Amino acid sequence: TTKRIIGKIDIKGNKVIKGIRFEGLKIIGDLEKFLNERESDFLVDEIYINNITGSLYDTHLDLNLLEKICKNIHIPVTVQGGINSLKEIENLFNKGASRVALNNSIVKDLIPLETLFKEFGSQAIVFSPSIRVNSEGKIEFFTNAGREIVKLKENLDTFNYLCQLRDKGLIEILLRFIDYDGVNANINDITIKQIKKISEINIDTIVSGSMHLEKNFINALNFGAQGIALSYTYIYEYERINNIRSKISQS
Repeated sequence: TTKRIIGKIDIKGNKVIKGIRFEGLKIIGDLEKFLNERESDFLVDEIYINNITGSLYDTHLDLNLLEKICKNIHIPVTVQGGINSLKEIENLFNKGASRVALNNSIVKDLIPLETLFKEFGSQAIVFSPSIRVNSEGKIEFFTNAGREIVKLKENLDTFNYLCQLRDKGLIEILLRFIDYDGVNANINDITIKQIKKISEINIDTIVSGSMHLEKNFINALNFGAQGIALSYTYIYEYERINNIRSKISQS
């Protein structure tokens, strides 16, 4: 199958921002202008817009802004951040979002997955957790812009938990590795092994965090990921994306 390249944009209000491990958010510029400069429909396969402090400060995506940008974009747009009700999800779809990515609402079981899939279909919902992999290889889930660790209910281990989500109908997970966000770091072997284990439980796995480095994106894809989310490259070196695409097709 063709591996996907996703353009990942963190926003605060109507501004594109870039942080380091979810901290120290630096303003890059206005979201509309940013997308206009990257309007080639073939640059990325999908755009992922994350209102990064949404859950932390209970802020919500500007629906008028979303409607404006979706009118000019002809590839899928996935949105995330501070989304905590079925009504809000419905509004996001009505304004042009193709899919909604959730972390807090799923990992804290605020909206039952069964309800989400019944209302919108499993293809429309992505689980997008912020995670760290500890030195023993255990995956830890975080919310509120990577500040709060979440204890899974029933003390499930990560893989049993993800299998439960899969059995309820989950078909895609976007793993956001906090420790590799906005840095130039080779992803360690322990973390790569977890990507492999997750992709083996039959959920499409997308990886985010230091994916601008060739060693990282080749490793992630070779170990079963279905795609990569590029933030640094999409912001600073978007003309490199076609080069990354050809490297992926050759590997």
